[in-house]
Parts: sequence; structure tokens; C-alpha cells
Amino acid sequence: MAINQPGKVVYGDHFTIRSLQDDSSSANVQYTFEVNNTIYISQSNVNGNKAEFDALKNSGNTEIEIKVTRTADGEVALSKTIKIKVLPKDIEIIIDDKQKKQGEENPELTFQDFQDQLVSWNGVKDQVDSNDVKLSTTATTTSKGGSYPITGNPKTMNGKFPNYNFIFKDGKLMVEGMIDKDVDGDEEPDFNDPDGEGCPDVNIKWQDEDGNWIIINGDRDYDGIPDLNIDSDGDGIPNLNIDTDKDGKPDINLVVLKKSDWKPTKCVVVSDIVKVEHCTGTSVKPQINIDTDSDNIPNINIDNNGDMKADLNISKDGKAPSVNIVEIHEWKP
Repeated sequence: MAINQPGKVVYGDHFTIRSLQDDSSSANVQYTFEVNNTIYISQSNVNGNKAEFDALKNSGNTEIEIKVTRTADGEVALSKTIKIKVLPKDIEIIIDDKQKKQGEENPELTFQDFQDQLVSWNGVKDQVDSNDVKLSTTATTTSKGGSYPITGNPKTMNGKFPNYNFIFKDGKLMVEGMIDKDVDGDEEPDFNDPDGEGCPDVNIKWQDEDGNWIIINGDRDYDGIPDLNIDSDGDGIPNLNIDTDKDGKPDINLVVLKKSDWKPTKCVVVSDIVKVEHCTGTSVKPQINIDTDSDNIPNINIDNNGDMKADLNISKDGKAPSVNIVEIHEWKP
């Protein structure tokens, strides 16, 4: 006897088993459908040569047998047994994407409603408490800028609700760092943190209340060492490389710092959104490019090759250089 066997049977399915036997020349044909385990599959609702069933519960590794028997007048009874497993129903939980700024607490992790995917019996829907869904991420308050996965707890959920197979679609927590961030859209980084400790060192730029861009600690030659407004003693006041005429070139208190001299150790909060790192780990002090008459023009101790020795422009009268003039070297800060 030929039977059309159902395909994959999932918890909550309403499925049919039908005989494919040719009954056109037979008299008084009767079919019975016997279920050996009604914990997982309901008793049959027979209609002629077919029967309808409900998948009541995930059967795990247990196989349920359904015996189909055909009888007809003057014919030998025919029977066939088929075996079925009831699989858990897949439930997809979509985790929402989130974002925050570096240094902030993680936002509340949320997910989209999945209740409409649950099975209903006679108008009564299964109950799954949303509080049982636990989400987590590897991102912390101090995490650097980047993307961090937000994941769920499928193993725990599947254990508590065995009729379901919970599938989590991971979300992403985007942490907006203050490193290499282009705030004015000119495709150049305005916040840059060479030592990666979360406090900007160079190329710091922000807008004031009037919309003007303010730049401090500029790195004009991109060597990773700030060449404007460096605070060497950590008192919060720039004392090296000061540009008084704002032409982008230091003109007083010029000291060439090697990378080995630059040891940023102090982070100063300027405002709610701006932090500035001051150099406190160097012993270098201003010794060159001193303006003695306050005319904003250096007139003593100019070092043009960075060897920390005066080369030219030493003035006794405060006007014209007269002592210690040597060959001019190419200036490479």
C-alpha cells in the first residue's frame, strides 16, 4: 500500500497523511490511522483515505509510529507503518543595532518582538517571557571605537522552551571613538590618538559657539609629534611651540622634541566633548627662539637644526643680530 509521507514535521504543524491506493474497483473501503504515542502527535481525524494530525510537542530523538490499515470487501487487509519525529519550531529573534560614544555606558540592549511566531492552540498562544531573553556584548565603557557584536542566549532559551529552537540574529554596537575622527568633513582626521589610550594628542579641532574652528596641538609634518601648543610641565598652559601670529608656524619658545622625548601622561578635560593630552614626561625646557622685547619677533637663541644650540640671531641691542651667526641649516621641525 502506497502512502504519501509528510516531509519535515515541526512543532505546531497541522499535517495530513493520505493513502495513494487505487480504490475505484473496491467496495466498502475503510481506513484506520493509529498513533502509538499521542504525547507528541494527536489522534487522527480520518476522512476517507486520509487523516489529519497535529504536532503537539518536540519529540527529540523519539520516533512516533503511525499505522495505516486498509480494508475492503473480499480483499486482504493492507497496512503500512510510517515513523515521524517532531522537530522544534524555529523562532528568529532579531537584535537591534545600537551606537554610543567612547567613554559612555553601554545603551540598553533590545530586540524585536517575536511573539507572533509562537504557536497557538485553539486560539491560545504559547507564552515565552521576554525577560528570559538575555543579550550581551563585549563592549565596555572603555572600549575603543569600532563595531562590537550583540549576542543572545539560545542555549538557555532552548533548554527552557524545548518546543522551540531560538535563532538570534546578532546586532552590532558601534562605538564612536575620538581617534582619527573627521568632525568637519574635510577627509582629514581632527581627533588623533597616536598612543591609543583614548585621549587625543594631536590634530585636535572643534567648533566654538560662533561656529569657528579651533585647532590646538597641530601636527603639520605628520610625524606623530605635536608641533604647536605643547605643555611640557603639565600645568595646563602651553609653554613650548607657541604660534603668536597664528600663521601656522611656531615663532617663540621653539623646542624640537624627538619621539623619545614625547611622553604624554596627563589627560586634561577641556569640555564635555574635548580632551587634551599634556606632555609631562619630558625634561626639555624652552631654550631657543626667545622674544626679549615683546614685539612678537624672536631675537635671541634661534636653533635652526634642532641640536639645542643657538646658531644665529643673537642680539645685544634687541634690534639686530650681532653674535654667533653661522651657516643656516634647512629647518625640519
